[in-house]
Amino acid sequence: MRGRWIAQVVARPVTTAMVTLALLIFGVVAATRLPVNLLPDISFPSITIQTAYQDAAPSEVETLITRPIEELVSDMPGLVGDESVARESDSEVVLNYAWGPSIDRALGDIREKLDRVELPSQAERPIVLRYDPSQDAIMRIAAVPGDTGEVNFAQLRLESERAIKLELEKLPGVAAVVLHGGDEDEIRIELDPRRLSALQVTPQQVVTAIDGDNVNRPGGAIDFRDRRHLIRAVHEATTPADLEAVVIRNEGGGSCGSEISARSPRCPSSERNSPWSTASRPWNSRSIEKATPTR
Repeated sequence: MRGRWIAQVVARPVTTAMVTLALLIFGVVAATRLPVNLLPDISFPSITIQTAYQDAAPSEVETLITRPIEELVSDMPGLVGDESVARESDSEVVLNYAWGPSIDRALGDIREKLDRVELPSQAERPIVLRYDPSQDAIMRIAAVPGDTGEVNFAQLRLESERAIKLELEKLPGVAAVVLHGGDEDEIRIELDPRRLSALQVTPQQVVTAIDGDNVNRPGGAIDFRDRRHLIRAVHEATTPADLEAVVIRNEGGGSCGSEISARSPRCPSSERNSPWSTASRPWNSRSIEKATPTR
């Protein structure tokens, strides 16, 4: 077979030369027109399902959130395998598909199945995400404090935002810059259980009152001399004194304020040790400041 093919090539030199020349021309044209990209668009066959269940232990998240979702999507066509992680207040299920099937169709099928899953009423609606490598960070920059004694992590974060984040966002091609680490000042509310019991006030009433009072609301608009002026009710608390003036309850013409049942100091977000704190959970920790720009 090989000898016959070689004989045909030798017997037809013109045809062989033309075919070889055509292949060379196609190769040169393809090589010159081949696009080159630092971060090409690559679509991995992977889908992530994230579900938030606030203040739930990992064991409860696994039993009430992760397992029902895994059982529901385990028979999806084209599914190769799945991985799951149950953390405090968060569940994450990763579905790995084989190369070839349409991921867009799989996304629609998963969303339809998640509409039928039974989850606790306190759990948020599952979020279906598609892995996109172009959204990953292209660079990580660490701002490490010098050996000058005590380190002010709040000041380090502020300086990183001014000197690094704002400058990187001005560069062409940078979509976003995300800061991680450092401290952000916040107001911590520490409730006194004895005063709450004496006044018959529950911690949930305090939280509800602060959530309803600590907000800016639109108040409409006024037309004056051919101009339209917007009206806003600015009532967002910026100091501990603003929160202490919040009225928790009105009864019989009298009011119960937060200053008689709570202490509201200003502190970094990483310092939160009181079991009676009503502030939100910290998302950062005391560490080096890190900026991650994305393309």
